[in-house]
Amino acid sequence: VLNSQAAMAAITPRVPRIISLLELKPGRRYLDIGCGTAAYAHLVGARAGLEDPPITLDLAPGPGVELLGWPEKLPFPDDSFDAIARTIP
Repeated sequence: VLNSQAAMAAITPRVPRIISLLELKPGRRYLDIGCGTAAYAHLVGARAGLEDPPITLDLAPGPGVELLGWPEKLPFPDDSFDAIARTIP
């Protein structure tokens, strides 16, 4: 389970690299597509010091999922986000 402490400890070392790749910093907006429970997206956002939590979108409902939808049909206007990440299963 990704919300377990063991799983978070295993993936936490990658957080600085993800922040760097996405160029996340305070004041930027971040969308995570395919977020699962959204725990990792929120961890990345918190570690990056984002003022607003990431927007999380998935195909299926779950804890932490804010929006349900298809990545090809995002319900946002262009340029709504500074960074978009897609979780690959």
